[in-house]
Formats: sequence, structure tokens, C-alpha cells
Amino acid sequence: MKAPQLAIMLGIAVISIAAAGLACETKAQKQPGLQRDLPALFQELEKYGLLPEMTSRQELEILQKLAATLKVPMFFEQQCQEQEKSEDQEDDKIPAAPMLEPFLEQDGIFYLRLENFRDERLLMDCASLLEQFEGERGQALVLDLRQAWGFSGAAEKACYQFVKELGVPIVALVDHETAGTAESLLQRAQAEGLLLVMGKPSLGIMGAGQQIKLPSGLRLRVPVSANLGLPTALQPDLEFPQKPVAQAINRQAELDPYCLYARDTLKTILVLGQKPDK
Repeated sequence: MKAPQLAIMLGIAVISIAAAGLACETKAQKQPGLQRDLPALFQELEKYGLLPEMTSRQELEILQKLAATLKVPMFFEQQCQEQEKSEDQEDDKIPAAPMLEPFLEQDGIFYLRLENFRDERLLMDCASLLEQFEGERGQALVLDLRQAWGFSGAAEKACYQFVKELGVPIVALVDHETAGTAESLLQRAQAEGLLLVMGKPSLGIMGAGQQIKLPSGLRLRVPVSANLGLPTALQPDLEFPQKPVAQAINRQAELDPYCLYARDTLKTILVLGQKPDK
């Protein structure tokens, strides 16, 4: 059996086992037959020469479709790392430290994008961000965590402390690709009334999760089961407006319509003199 095909067979078996433990609320709802049948199916297809040769990308697409069918949040960690490494090589750069950016109107509202919750070093210097914010008399913050991912508890702790000490209205932007400790950070801050969450429900790993290593070398994260069920994904307090049409994240806050919508929401909060409580 060719290695890529073996990776698919074993990968599906492993994910099926993980999914059964995570997605089912009771043991009676589990279907161990599926766990046995999938590897057997692939063996039979291989025996009769019906299993096509596939690229790594095609294998990954099959696993992603399986994850969607099982309705188990899965984050393909290695794939994202490889993509970022490729982008860094193309741009000949290293990951940049987070930076506060004022909006053009100079109204005391700042923009901060955090996307790396796996490299603690990038978030350990939040004290300097706090000093900069206070030095420039910041009054509110758009905190962009769309597509932010990582599973570092230290990064989560540093960012939470920054949010807590900021003490101003904050609107945090999230989407379906917000994953890991970025989710649990926002869940805690949201529960404590430190910020408003705007956007779409997060992926649903809700913390460090647990890692699964497949025979092909692919690594992915799944949630830690809570009472034999899945944790609830982070739910936004405010949804994005129907318009503008969804688009890729623009790294310039002034050109991103969702950042501008969050800024306008903060303007209203400041005018009304309200804190970002639900």
C-alpha cells in the first residue's frame, strides 16, 4: 500500500475514534461499527485496485470533508504552519510584533491585530502596548482576532492581562477561523464584561484542545470533550452587517469595512458613555 493511501486510511480511523468520543453525548450513541468499517473499506478498495493515488492536498481535503460531516471542530495545525512559513519565505520576513494603529480620524480609537497565539514572545510584550495606548490617550480599541490561532496558555494569559488592564471599551472581531486559546481568552473576557465580541461563531476548539498526530505526519487539534460532548464555540454579541459583502481580511484597518463597523460601534459606546457590557 502506498504511503499516501495508508495515511488516509489510518487518518480516517483515528479521526473516527476521536469524533466518537467527542461528538456523542452518551456511549449508547456511539457507533463503533463505523470505526471498524472505514479501515476495512480502504483495505478492500486497495486490494481491488480501486484506491486512487492522491496528493497531500487531496488527502487533506478528504479529512476536512470528514470533519465537516462528523461536525467535530478540527484545526489542521501543520497545514497552517507550512502556509505561513511559505509566505514568510516569499516576503523574506519574520513574524512581526503586534502594533497599535490609530484610525485616520484621530478620535482616540485604535486598532490592534493579534493572530499568533502559539509564539509567546510576540504577546509577552503587551505591557509596552498598554504604555503606548495610555501615552496616546487611547479611549477605545478594535481588537482583531479573525483567523487568529494557537494553543499557548502563556500567550492567552498575557493577552487577557492586557485586555483587563486596558479598562476601555473594546470590540473584538472573530470569525470561523478563530481557534484555540484565542477563543478561550475571548470567552473569559466576554463573560467578565471586558469587551464585546463581533462577527461569527469561532471554530470551537475553545482552548489548547488535544493534538492528534496522524501517520502521514499531519497534526491537528480537536476540542477536549466536556461531559462526553463538544464545548460550545464562542458566540458573538454582535453579528457583522449583511453588507458589505464578506471579503478577505484587509491588513489596513481603514480599508476593512468590518473594522470600520467596529470603530463606529465604539464611537456610539463612547458617545453614550457606556461600558461594553451585554
